[in-house]
Amino acid sequence: AFEDEAQYLWAGHAEIGSWLHGSPVASSISSFAADFSGAPVLYPPLGAMADSVGGLAGARLLSLAFMLAATVLLWSATTRLFSRTAGNCAAAAFVLLGSTQFLGAFATFDAMALFLLALAAWLVIRDPANELLLIAAGLVLALADATKYATALWDPVVIGLAVLLVTEREGPLRAVGRGVRLLAYTAVPLLAALYGLGGHAYIT
Repeated sequence: AFEDEAQYLWAGHAEIGSWLHGSPVASSISSFAADFSGAPVLYPPLGAMADSVGGLAGARLLSLAFMLAATVLLWSATTRLFSRTAGNCAAAAFVLLGSTQFLGAFATFDAMALFLLALAAWLVIRDPANELLLIAAGLVLALADATKYATALWDPVVIGLAVLLVTEREGPLRAVGRGVRLLAYTAVPLLAALYGLGGHAYIT
């Protein structure tokens, strides 16, 4: 295992051991929240479960599944926005990228965060008039940001999609309102989890 893979999988096993048995390594768990660039209670336990079933290969297959799902969401979103041909080209371009192939075989939180980001964008595009899908998109975007904090740098892209997809007939105020609501649906649960559940280490 690469150093990052080993670190996240070990942290996941430590988290699960702490939840189930009050494992002695629980004393080091607080440092995960301070040191990791994503919430240690999200991807690491998932990766550890895959590791328990299939070893390092199982954890890497989990990342592959996330990247394949992100590819399908990219294809679906692009097809809905433009055409099937555009969707095919977008998916082909995405899977041919070296970074896509790398993350599909790398047992860290990057693939999960990218999948959640793609899912949030797909929910925004799916039906611009559906408020429940907008709420779901906000919650998924918050989960993506928590999985890997740097994902928040791409939140404006998803929020921009929410604004631009409002029809011209509905007017600019309605479009801006949709973007503001999506921002609220993302920020409120994220801040609530940060201050209510995360504690000092997460805030720091």
